[in-house]
Amino acid sequence: MAELSSLVNVKEPAKVGSVAPASARWFIRGAFALALVAAAAWLGYAVTFRRGLDHLHAVAQQRLAVEAARLDGHLSRFEYLPSLLETSPGVFRLLEAPGDPALQQAVSLYLKSINLLAGADNLYVLGVTGATLAAADFDQPGTPFGENLSYRPYVSEALASGRGAFFGVGITTARAGYYLSYALKDSGTTKGIATVKVNLDSFERAWRNIDNDILLVDERKVTILASRDEWRYRPMEPLSVQTRDDIARSKPYGNHDLAPLGWTFVAQSENGTARITAENGTAYTVSELPINRGLWKLVLLDDEAPIRQTALVIGVISGLAALVALLALGLVEQRRREIKQRLASQAALQAANDMLETRVQERTAELRATQDELVHAGKLAALGQMSAGIVHELNQPLAALQTAADNAVLLVDRGSIGDARGNLTRIGELVRRLGRLTGQLRVFAYKSSSPLGAVPLSRPWLNRSKYYPGESRRAGLPSRRTLTQNSASSPIRRGSSSCCAT
Repeated sequence: MAELSSLVNVKEPAKVGSVAPASARWFIRGAFALALVAAAAWLGYAVTFRRGLDHLHAVAQQRLAVEAARLDGHLSRFEYLPSLLETSPGVFRLLEAPGDPALQQAVSLYLKSINLLAGADNLYVLGVTGATLAAADFDQPGTPFGENLSYRPYVSEALASGRGAFFGVGITTARAGYYLSYALKDSGTTKGIATVKVNLDSFERAWRNIDNDILLVDERKVTILASRDEWRYRPMEPLSVQTRDDIARSKPYGNHDLAPLGWTFVAQSENGTARITAENGTAYTVSELPINRGLWKLVLLDDEAPIRQTALVIGVISGLAALVALLALGLVEQRRREIKQRLASQAALQAANDMLETRVQERTAELRATQDELVHAGKLAALGQMSAGIVHELNQPLAALQTAADNAVLLVDRGSIGDARGNLTRIGELVRRLGRLTGQLRVFAYKSSSPLGAVPLSRPWLNRSKYYPGESRRAGLPSRRTLTQNSASSPIRRGSSSCCAT
């Protein structure tokens, strides 16, 4: 039993000292799994967010291209107006006599008629000193007629280079507009300046009806148009002292205090897209497109909240997918270990079974050898017990032999050869009988390895009746003929039936 237990118990019970390393391994595996889930969630969020930003940038560029084309087209509609006045003789007569009220009114009415067809915000003529000599809105409140605008940059630019452009808030009307100036020359000499003012309020009204926020930033990075009123006339970054001095001279923004927008720039990408956080905490993606010969920038702001929410959802889904994948992998690994353990157990059991078979065969052989030894010992013991009886049995034939031999001698001496022959025949029978008896005794002296088989039970009785006929008759045993006819068989050890012959 001890050997069988050692074969079956192929695994030893877990030791107490192995609990702590096992707990540490499980802790490390759990931490690693959590790290993988977190990494998958972060990766899903980051990839989705980046693709969302790229999509926003692509859509923003298309939107900016459309708005830039509309704005540039609107500005280019009025570029011809200042140069058109160069063909009017009345304008040059006014420039020659700037103090003539009749010429001022006549030119102003001419400008008004042209402006009604063109659709500009205003159209007026200035002398080389910057004084406004005629204006299309001469009869309207807030007209620049009679004002000196020499401090405006578009005046000095037209005098210097023949053309000028400027965005600013009107001094008299307080309405913002884009000013285009053109030098009026006669025989190569500049006599005055023709100026057209273009109103851009329609763009702001259109921008308020779209989902995105749009800004128009001038060369000083100050917002001159905005879809939100609180962002208008505010620089995107603090202005330098020199820039503020220039603004104080030209007064492009009226009386606004030019407080910075207070945006926090988060990141700047290579494709020109920036990410900012506004004063109210809203995160925007900023896309820019230069317009107006690179002087201005059209800026479109996309709220990142929708794509961030989508990225969060994708991140959660990615984390859950990673968790499911890890659980599935864990189940597969557990199943693989169970199969491996089962195969190992089966192999151990098979090895134990093979070893048991070997042990059983060895024990069977040992038991068979022991049985043969016991049978042989039994034979020897029976031989010892039968020795006394056998000696007694041998004495009778020997005495008979002695008597028959003596009688044969006497009969020979007397000449009775026939009677002597009978005695000799009797002596031969007695010798053969003794030979058979001693031959049966030799069976007990040797081990028998004969296999088991069916042996007739009548054989021992036949042998006894044959060798001891007298005792068999006295014991009332059946005769040999009866035993032969009524023989039966029983499975006993072949070759050991002779033990019953005595």
